[in-house]
Amino acid sequence: IYHGARMWQVPVNFLALMDTPEGLRPYLPDFQYHFTDFSYVSNETIRGEIWLRVSAAVLRAIFNPGLRDELDELITLVFQLSRQKTGLEYIRTILYYLSSATERVKREDLEQALLRQGTQGEKAMSTIAQELIEQGIEQGIEQGIEQGVKRVARRLLKIHDVVTVSELTGLTIEDVKALQTEEQRR
Repeated sequence: IYHGARMWQVPVNFLALMDTPEGLRPYLPDFQYHFTDFSYVSNETIRGEIWLRVSAAVLRAIFNPGLRDELDELITLVFQLSRQKTGLEYIRTILYYLSSATERVKREDLEQALLRQGTQGEKAMSTIAQELIEQGIEQGIEQGIEQGVKRVARRLLKIHDVVTVSELTGLTIEDVKALQTEEQRR
């Protein structure tokens, strides 16, 4: 699968990719790999289950300069996934991809497109927001613990050697040495 900004120009048969002497060519495998270029396939021609159609449409749209104009259509298609068991997970993944893989769409554009989906969009947005908040809280707790351990290590360095502080705090010797150097510079 390819979904680049330009049409695929490389041959799809294996032998054409190899720079080999003519005399060896009969002895090399010459197979074709299955290839699909989603860059120039319209949403209407994509058939199959909804998750396949949504994924292909998002891949195709990511390099489209008019992506902001297509956003409502894409989000509507994405919300058809929500009827499935893992729909919210798909929605989150697709929204993350749309917000991080291109600068053509801003977070505000995605929020507005979600809100235009009505209560379903609001529900998805609040669920995703809640998960992001929980993730942030977890990261904050981890950072707080890490800072606390470093603070304790700095105090221990006043009465113990680097190896002992490393054993007591669980920090690597290199980390303890770095803290020691920081303290000496103060």
